[in-house]
Parts: sequence; structure tokens; C-alpha cells
Amino acid sequence: FTHLSPAAGLHGLDVREHPNIKYIAVARNAKEVVRSFYPFLNGHSQKFRNMWGGFPPKLDSPESCLKFVAETVPDFYFNFVKSWWALR
Repeated sequence: FTHLSPAAGLHGLDVREHPNIKYIAVARNAKEVVRSFYPFLNGHSQKFRNMWGGFPPKLDSPESCLKFVAETVPDFYFNFVKSWWALR
């Protein structure tokens, strides 16, 4: 079980090197991801953010959450889906 994209060098995640292993990649609808991520990120206390060097950022709107997911941390969702989709 992992949240990682398939990649060479990661034990068991080099799909082309392990053709007999079956992989199941699951992804939620992108709109649902952003919709649930917004309250999740904003639910962290300032004390928690301080412990993690200011992460996650406090977002002021669902639109800022979309920008965060799509532009600031695209690997979190979009690149993950794209990398597995290429191997379907």
C-alpha cells in the first residue's frame, strides 16, 4: 500500500520490471479531493502548523485550495493520477 506514483527504484513500484504483479490504483474525483482537502487543511491548529514549519498553509477559499493542489503540490493528486493512468 502506498500513496506513491510508480517509479523505478521503488521496491515493487516499477511496473514494467514486475509485469506479473497486479496493481490497483484508486483516485477520487478531483472536485471531491479539493472540496474535502479545503476543510482538512484548515482544520489543523496553528500549533500543528508551527511544528511542521508552517505546513499546511491556511487557505482562505476553496479557489485557493484548488490553486494549492493544482499548482503548489501537483504531485499530491494530478501527477499521481497521470502517472498511473499511463500504465492502464
